Amino acid sequence: MQVVCSPDDSLLFCAIFDGFNGRDAADFLSVTLFTKFSQNLAKIESRLCSSSSSRSRSRSGGGGECRKAEEVEGALRDALRYSEEAFLGMVERHIEEEPSRQDLAMVGSCVLAVVLQGRHLYAMSLGDSRAVLATTTTQKKKQTKKKKKKKKKEQKDLEMEMEME
Repeated sequence: MQVVCSPDDSLLFCAIFDGFNGRDAADFLSVTLFTKFSQNLAKIESRLCSSSSSRSRSRSGGGGECRKAEEVEGALRDALRYSEEAFLGMVERHIEEEPSRQDLAMVGSCVLAVVLQGRHLYAMSLGDSRAVLATTTTQKKKQTKKKKKKKKKEQKDLEMEMEME
């Protein structure tokens, strides 16, 4: 598991890496994914914040961010693509150097990563890892209560049907 907060507290990155057939891929991802993601964001910010058009962009979070949702998503997607290619390259080099390490070709990792920037939450899932986002509001509670009453009635109807048989 990895949790990283940006120095200006404007961004939170959390990831879970679930390796299979060993920890090699999960360990590699835990080192490279956030590093590349933060490098991608830095490039975006330096390009946007230094341009005169950055003043017209909406700002979210604190610090000096000038990024849009598509840019954060793209930075995350590109970081994963880079990490995957770098890991595959490393595996190929290890197998060429040490042919007995064919087992490296059979390892991998599921990834579940979320990025919280201001009021925006971005989630990325690769493999069979999943996340459930739940919130509670007064309106949701009322809806839940109505459904429970309906379920109780359905349960009674089912019990009555079973008794009749």
